[in-house]
Amino acid sequence: MTAFVNIKYFTFVYFFILFLDIIFKNISDFFYVRIFTKLSLVTLLIVFFFQYNKPIKLLKDKIFLAGLFAFLLGDFFLIFYEYETIYLTGLFCFMLGKIAYTVRFSNQKDFKIKRLFPFLTILFIYIVFVASLIFDNLGDFFIPVLLYFFVSMLIFLFAYLRYDVVNSLSFYLVFAGVVCSVFSDSISVLQSFYNQNFGLNQYSVMLFYGLFQYLVVLGITKETVLINE
Repeated sequence: MTAFVNIKYFTFVYFFILFLDIIFKNISDFFYVRIFTKLSLVTLLIVFFFQYNKPIKLLKDKIFLAGLFAFLLGDFFLIFYEYETIYLTGLFCFMLGKIAYTVRFSNQKDFKIKRLFPFLTILFIYIVFVASLIFDNLGDFFIPVLLYFFVSMLIFLFAYLRYDVVNSLSFYLVFAGVVCSVFSDSISVLQSFYNQNFGLNQYSVMLFYGLFQYLVVLGITKETVLINE
């Protein structure tokens, strides 16, 4: 297990499995193999984070680890996305994971609403645009999808607020990861409720999701707090 502390080795293994998972996702005969590859990704991240940060003493890190486990459960349920109840359960697990990440990103630094206004304006326009495309097709999924988008934007906001609170490497890794999450979520939602062939979803959703998890976990392990919280 200690080998996973070597970031280069871990990165190679992680992206190799991600590559396999993207391939297996699009071959129906490999469905059960795909369960293994998909669940292996977050499992690797859990092992890496635990080994890199042990002993895990900070409450925020424990919450972050719990968030990883929530994503692991969500990954399992969303493999069976054809079943509405299982799909909603997976979506709920993902929301819990993102809330846990948001708590981990939070800090006590004062911020000015003036600085956030352009950022919040862009987020608002983005949500309205996507919602306008999928609104007529949401049906019973309106509230779950709306809540999921709210949580997704919340994690985006708190990742942005880490600027000048943590070292630049950690900030940019985490922020890039969250941007990848927005791409993954957007393509997935538009594929489900707007156009089944949107954005090469058979490849891009998992690619951006894998990048999201990898960059966020790596960014957190590289974090150095610059101010006293």
